[in-house]
Amino acid sequence: MDGPDFFGLALESLPAAASSPLAFVAYITTIATWIWAWSRSKQLQAFLEGLERVPKSQRPAHTRTVLGEVVPSSISVEEWIRARRQKYLYYSFLSLLVLVLCLVALAAFDAGREQELERLRDDISATGQALRDAIDREKRIIAVSHEAYGQARAISYYRAADGEIGELTRKLKMLVEEFKGRSNVHKGLSEAEARRIRLAKAIIADAGQRYGETLRLLTREDASKALSEARESRQHAVRLLMTRAHALHLLFIDELQSSLDHKVETIEEELRCYRDVLSIDPLNATAKSNAARCHDWMGREEDAAALYNEIFTKFRNLRNSKNMENELLDYI
Repeated sequence: MDGPDFFGLALESLPAAASSPLAFVAYITTIATWIWAWSRSKQLQAFLEGLERVPKSQRPAHTRTVLGEVVPSSISVEEWIRARRQKYLYYSFLSLLVLVLCLVALAAFDAGREQELERLRDDISATGQALRDAIDREKRIIAVSHEAYGQARAISYYRAADGEIGELTRKLKMLVEEFKGRSNVHKGLSEAEARRIRLAKAIIADAGQRYGETLRLLTREDASKALSEARESRQHAVRLLMTRAHALHLLFIDELQSSLDHKVETIEEELRCYRDVLSIDPLNATAKSNAARCHDWMGREEDAAALYNEIFTKFRNLRNSKNMENELLDYI
């Protein structure tokens, strides 16, 4: 690689190398080695070009005077220069090899670290959900106890039933601290990770009935953002499934016209898409009517009639609504 080409590539790769201290040290070492080898090679090339004007008998002495190097008597000055240039080239590629090995090692380390962080994310989500379920379960038991035996009995039950909640709280605390420690090795928490940690801490605070801390951790802005993301995610899934279902419907029509043998499999796959849509959006009238059509074609008249009845019932209720137009648009 020519010197200017290498230096241009080196400048382009500087931001990537600066992302890790070890990679940056290897990068600087490689650049310094290449600069030294390139300058020495250019110096030897210029010396070799001027050596033709020096008599052969005086060339070893001339080399010692100009370069400060003693040429062995067993080889000529030209051979010595070529060997020295190859040596510099070897040093350059050796430094480049060290840099590549460092980058590969760092990539493997980052991959392992990311896998560990992903495991911790899953553990935090699972433990947080388990703690949330345990808290809700205890609250339902307290409500029943309060209704049946009075407030004093309910409070005493809550204080006595701390085993599962306490254990899950301690586990979630440890997972949160481990995740924060591993995430902050090279960089801070991302916005999504920070929200995940705040939610976990809020669940822990809720388990300890520290409502002030819970509300401080989960603000109205957090709630609005989570709701917006959930809606967008749901809308994206519905759009994807409905688009796939429509394509399957067109394929089904084409198979009917062509007398192909895959009609049943196609319409069952289309029906599966509508079922998936209804699992996300149970009130989607388009998915219901299309699913009823699929049932009807497959001879499942009772299933089709049940879906049609749901749609007709909903429309009948909407007729009596004060905000009929907007609700009708949402339903469709």
